[in-house]
Amino acid sequence: MHNLTIKYIAYWIGLTAFLLLVYFLIGKILIAAEALQSPLAFELFAAVMGSIVTVAAMTIMMRSQLQQDKDREFSSQLFQKKIDIYEKLLQLVFSMDDDGTISRDEIQAIENQIGIASLVAHRDLVSRFAQFLYQLKIYGVVYFRNMTAPQLAHFKSFVMEEKQKTLVASKLANHIYLSTAPIADNEIAHFLSLDDFIQGIREDLAVVEGDVKHDIEHFVRTPIDQYKLFKNPNLVD
Repeated sequence: MHNLTIKYIAYWIGLTAFLLLVYFLIGKILIAAEALQSPLAFELFAAVMGSIVTVAAMTIMMRSQLQQDKDREFSSQLFQKKIDIYEKLLQLVFSMDDDGTISRDEIQAIENQIGIASLVAHRDLVSRFAQFLYQLKIYGVVYFRNMTAPQLAHFKSFVMEEKQKTLVASKLANHIYLSTAPIADNEIAHFLSLDDFIQGIREDLAVVEGDVKHDIEHFVRTPIDQYKLFKNPNLVD
């Protein structure tokens, strides 16, 4: 990458020097051509200058197009890589409580995947990852409703302490740190929910629209056969 940068700079320096040289020589060439009193000299000069300008313009356009193609290909590959990484991360998160418990190994697996995701995620999304993982490692919960009274007391103190730090030093997600909502009796507003977690991923991908906060937990919180209305056996006709 360093060598490519040097070559890129050297190319533009050389082209600029060449154009400046041509510019300063134009006057002398015109004076010499006028002294010869020959229309052919002017025509030859115009043809040469036209060729130089055309070649220079084509070179600039081709290099610009090549760079755009490289950037487009890189963006496409990066987007697909993000999809793959975020997909695996969400699979780990959603499958974590399938058995009704959250184990240390499951938390560790999510931490490892978040570490990988941080390579390609926007800084605001990384801040959400950080608070989500903090909550998971300290309280062992994904949903605010599962917090116990001692956990809530600790979380309240945690938020108050983190609000006293700078944005960079705080463990709170950026948007939660910047929130002006009161903390006392409003701890849920400072809890990084699963909805916030996924909304951050959607915003990072920048191709899906809409805010899904407060929607995802609607189906996640619903137990299977909550009202015991399943047929037994539950056959599909």
